Amino acid sequence: MRHAYRPNPLPCYADRFLKKHGMTMLQWFKGGQTNICYNALDRHVKAGLGDKIAFFWEGNDPGVDDKLTYTQLLERVCQVFTCATFEL
Repeated sequence: MRHAYRPNPLPCYADRFLKKHGMTMLQWFKGGQTNICYNALDRHVKAGLGDKIAFFWEGNDPGVDDKLTYTQLLERVCQVFTCATFEL
């Protein structure tokens, strides 16, 4: 099941650094995790925007370009994920 956000007891990012007036603790998205792919692709397809352009590429030469809709891009991401998780 894909989630846009779900609670997590561990911080996704935490760091300490020195500032002029003492040590500072920086925490980002403490207590949760996110599925970036879901937020960038799946939710747009679910909202009915699958036919909208998600990615437009222009090459250096005139007439060399390409575009992908949210649905096409999601299909390609799923293909890469499947290949990356395949065990030999």
